[in-house]
Amino acid sequence: MKFVWHLFLLLINVIASAQTEPYPHCQGTTGFTSATEFRTSVTADVYDITHYHIQLELYDTLLFVQGKVTVTAKPLFASLDSFWLELTSALTVDSIRINGQNRNFNHANDVILVPLPTALPIGQSFSCEVYYRGVPPQQANRRGMMLSNAGIHPALFTHSSLFWAKNWLPVKQQLSDKIDSIDLQITTRLGKKVASHGLLVDIDTLPNQKVRWHWQSRYPIAYYLVALSVSDYVISNRQVLLPGRTSAMPVTDFSFPINGPSAALLDTTPRVLQELSRMWGTYPFADEKYGHAQTNMSGAMEHQTLSGMGFYNLQVIIHEAAHQWFGDYVTCATPSDIWLNEGFATYAEALFVEVFDATAAAAIRNGWINAVRSNAVTGSVYVPAGADFSRVLNTNLSYRKPALVLHNLRWLLGDSLFFGGLQHYLAQRSFGNATTEEFRMLMEQYTGVSLSRFINAWIYGSGFPDYFLSWDQRGNELLISFYDRSDAPLGLFDLPYPITVVFTDGRREPMRLQAGFFQLQTFPIQGTIQTILTDPDQWVLESAFTTTFRDITLAVNETEKPAFMMYPNPASDVLSLRFSVPITYDQSAEVYDMQGKIQLSQKLEAGTIASSLEIYTLAAGLYMLRCGNEVKRLLIQR
Repeated sequence: MKFVWHLFLLLINVIASAQTEPYPHCQGTTGFTSATEFRTSVTADVYDITHYHIQLELYDTLLFVQGKVTVTAKPLFASLDSFWLELTSALTVDSIRINGQNRNFNHANDVILVPLPTALPIGQSFSCEVYYRGVPPQQANRRGMMLSNAGIHPALFTHSSLFWAKNWLPVKQQLSDKIDSIDLQITTRLGKKVASHGLLVDIDTLPNQKVRWHWQSRYPIAYYLVALSVSDYVISNRQVLLPGRTSAMPVTDFSFPINGPSAALLDTTPRVLQELSRMWGTYPFADEKYGHAQTNMSGAMEHQTLSGMGFYNLQVIIHEAAHQWFGDYVTCATPSDIWLNEGFATYAEALFVEVFDATAAAAIRNGWINAVRSNAVTGSVYVPAGADFSRVLNTNLSYRKPALVLHNLRWLLGDSLFFGGLQHYLAQRSFGNATTEEFRMLMEQYTGVSLSRFINAWIYGSGFPDYFLSWDQRGNELLISFYDRSDAPLGLFDLPYPITVVFTDGRREPMRLQAGFFQLQTFPIQGTIQTILTDPDQWVLESAFTTTFRDITLAVNETEKPAFMMYPNPASDVLSLRFSVPITYDQSAEVYDMQGKIQLSQKLEAGTIASSLEIYTLAAGLYMLRCGNEVKRLLIQR
């Protein structure tokens, strides 16, 4: 009961911020605009990194890095006659050793190139030791390693994101090559604490008031998730018993002595891990730990097994924990697929809250919907090649919209297939990478449902549907005309859609429609319909609420509704109409704008076979022309 009460208090801030605040999670301040940052890595995938041993001397009051990094690797597809890593040219490389022997090297344009004395054959392991030093660059927040004296406690910490690991670490910046295992031995001033990945091996006291912390992880890790921080931390420990485990896992927090997070907030972390494990499978790094390291960064970052936290609330704790599955365990294959990281982590914020309060979870999703609508978001969730960093981590396109798309997919598949499919996807791509197409294929493989149209519309497509629904009742039959009137390509959003039919006796019956032009859908019913509710639980992201009205002409016998032709189309001043047979009852030809408002109506008497509409008063643009039950698109051009 105590946990639920604390959660209720924390939820107030989550709901309030769901619409108004940008997403600082997993990023810093925005404004990254260099297109060259979104490039193919210079380190072509011709070798595989198997181990990193990072040995550095760092202090929380000095922005300076010095030490050595040993990279163990092996050639993959061909013999290797030279070896290269990326490291900013702002740092000085003192020497390079290959298999213990000093080698000549060239360090220019952020690349270290080391010619080898003899070519290494495929599969032969070798080591490269890089001895280096210097001040990591600090341009426009593209820093990688940062020193902050903000607040009471100074801190030195790393935040590499996708492109800046090279600003402090010799690295192969390629998402497809995860480092199989890692050791970090960080020397600092006695009394200071070092936070990093995995498990703490030992703490060695050294001469001259120094101490060396040794962290070790045996899980594969993407280069940009390698991280550490040094500060005057207070360490707190909790435990969590994860599903399927017989012993508890440590949850360790490194917090500032003053202005640190509340104990009540940190107490939510074990429950978050338990609930996400029930949804997606047991926490993937359960043999090591999870926790948080407080920093002075402007956001937060899902460093593997130890998230870096520039601020704390329930929302960001859930978000970064969710990344341990979506982002760390399975990492997007390219920056174009970043929604596979950020969309899931964002959706998790509502999923966790839904376990305790469905209404509060709906309020969080509504905040996202309102934010996306109010910002008139355009562009695809899938990031175009060549986009800059601010586009890769666009708040609405990479966070909120894909979270809402996943909510729609959940409704489409149902909970059993949706969550089962996600566990299948994670298991199949475990400790590796995934593209959008691999996600689609693996979900289809598990569910047996074709998702090509769904992915094409919501991930590769742009914008949102703007649905229009008219209905009538004919005896024990419900008739519905339902279509998308947005500017999207014809048929893009012709996807399933939920409605609830409310009867006069109080019964409610959920139904599933299929959007599509020129389609009259019929459903058997029992009773008299009072009204129809469109997407009452808000499963589908739309540009606005669906326009709905009762149309008594739908119930007229289909044989009495002759099809019509209109010409020319595009039209300018006059539009001609021609019916296949004379119409048998009085009706109207109605021109609607794309917001569903009637802009022109002309009466057509019974017996009419041809007519014309004077449309010169209408502005150029896209409209819908409706005669009887038939609707066609009309383009006015001048």
